[in-house]
Amino acid sequence: MSDEPPEPWHFDKKVPLALIGTLIVQTVAVVWWASGIHHRVATVEAMQLVLASRTTAIEAASRTEVAALRTELQTRNERTLEGQRVLSDQIIEQRGDVKAIRATLERLEGQIDRSARNRRRPGE
Repeated sequence: MSDEPPEPWHFDKKVPLALIGTLIVQTVAVVWWASGIHHRVATVEAMQLVLASRTTAIEAASRTEVAALRTELQTRNERTLEGQRVLSDQIIEQRGDVKAIRATLERLEGQIDRSARNRRRPGE
């Protein structure tokens, strides 16, 4: 072992060419990678805007369609209720007609019965 004191740490002005080349290649690679990431992020943002506008259009169309369907259902419901009212009125009217027909039949049956009794009496 030597008795010489160790040299203190210091910078050397000599830089190897391989280190400079490596740093340049790494810098180019990082810039290229960052450029690719920037391009991908820009593409995703553009797609997100397109999807947002499509979603808005679909929601608006859906609201319009739902409103139209509600109106159609309400119209059909009103028509059905009106049809039921008409049928109910017709049933009530027919019940009255049936009662009148029964009364007429009972009156006619009574007349037939009286006529039959009158025919039997004179010549019995």
